[in-house]
Amino acid sequence: MLIRDISIEKFIIEKTRFISKNMKIGVSSWCFAWSIGVPNYPKPEKPLDFDGLLRRAKEVGAELLQIAENFPLHEFKDSTLEEWASLAREYDIEIETATWGISSEVLLRYLDIAEIFGSKIVRTIIKPEEARKGLEYVIQKLRSVLPRFEERNIVLLLENYEQTKSDDLLKIFTTLNSSYLGLCLDTTNSIGAVEPVETIMDKLISYVKEVHLKDYIIRRFNHRFGMIVIGAPLGEGQLNLDYVLNRICAMQRDINIIVEQWLPFTRSLEETLQLESEWLVKSINFLRSMLKRMI
Repeated sequence: MLIRDISIEKFIIEKTRFISKNMKIGVSSWCFAWSIGVPNYPKPEKPLDFDGLLRRAKEVGAELLQIAENFPLHEFKDSTLEEWASLAREYDIEIETATWGISSEVLLRYLDIAEIFGSKIVRTIIKPEEARKGLEYVIQKLRSVLPRFEERNIVLLLENYEQTKSDDLLKIFTTLNSSYLGLCLDTTNSIGAVEPVETIMDKLISYVKEVHLKDYIIRRFNHRFGMIVIGAPLGEGQLNLDYVLNRICAMQRDINIIVEQWLPFTRSLEETLQLESEWLVKSINFLRSMLKRMI
């Protein structure tokens, strides 16, 4: 059965706010990676467009949709973005903007895009080639744009990734010391830096302003020589979800939780699209059930 044949009624999810009245549960465009299209893999006949992203977010009861670099907003004209911003308001879904890289050109363009959508944040990731230039380079690039973010009351979030260790992120945050710079905590990315989420949170908890929540499984190859990390629906993997949510909720701050997923390609595009939808529903339901128990 194709995704477009699945009825919304099948996935009715209670929409409730938890812990803080301003905390939102959202989804990332990475939840729909296969529906949008992944380079070098089979593409859907009709890739998900912006309206489709909004519709799918609405179906799972999300209050927020973060548009990341797999749906690059900077490739569209402002007039198109303004139409989409109006459409998002009709859906009653808040939009957050996200990109890749720390060049002034990229960040200032996304600052403009954030204003169009009314996004309170711009999330970015330090590219590997930028990280290789050293911390002083990264700090200088961020320092050059932060005043513009402060002027427009929009927060710049750095996401932890395998090319940037927690100690380096801590150095960036302490050096720049700006309330308009914070951490988008990803619960899984730093496995590639050999740092579990507990390490990231222990060192950087005071800088967390948003969470990307995704689960994973580490499996040994059949030949036993090495391991592989693959995604899993929330609650079905090895992520210490109790630890993450308890620490975030204990902060008593308005931190949005954005669900993501690492779904590998399966035997066919049709099967992968089906699982993409099923995993997201499972994850959203599991997250909401956990947060209810924490009230």
